[in-house]
Amino acid sequence: MSVRFCRQVEKTTEAMKLVSMKKNGHESYLEYASRVYQQALTTHQGQVDETILIGIFLSGIEDPDIIRDIQKERPSDIWEGATIAERFKPNQEKNCCSIQTNSRDVEIREMKECLAEITATLKRQNVDSRRCYECGKVGHVGPLLPSQKILQWSFSIECLKGLQKEFLSNHS
Repeated sequence: MSVRFCRQVEKTTEAMKLVSMKKNGHESYLEYASRVYQQALTTHQGQVDETILIGIFLSGIEDPDIIRDIQKERPSDIWEGATIAERFKPNQEKNCCSIQTNSRDVEIREMKECLAEITATLKRQNVDSRRCYECGKVGHVGPLLPSQKILQWSFSIECLKGLQKEFLSNHS
């Protein structure tokens, strides 16, 4: 019994090693892919799907641009993913020397500015375009025009004065 449980513990620790593997700074992507592949063979005895290997390979890479580039290419196996990463690395170093800012930050900033402009114009259009459906003037919306509202208020005040006089005459 103890032998069976010990093997299970060893399998889980090997699987944890496989999942937690990271690319070292000094090794190439092909060397890292080879290390992942060898660990997967020892852990699962050759029964690992290539898509899972690619996922483990990608989880160990720290650069999100390289990960995005590999995912765009959709490699069929881990070796294709490693060659894509190797191909992308020199371009990245050249681009980093020529451009000091991150392109994604610039894109996000430009998108925020565009959204702010669009929302400002929409707010202006909504406020300015309110017109009365009876008289066509800007600034009020409703069934009663401002002049009719004044007439209605004056009528209600006159009614109250009349009720007040009637009340005083009845109670005095």
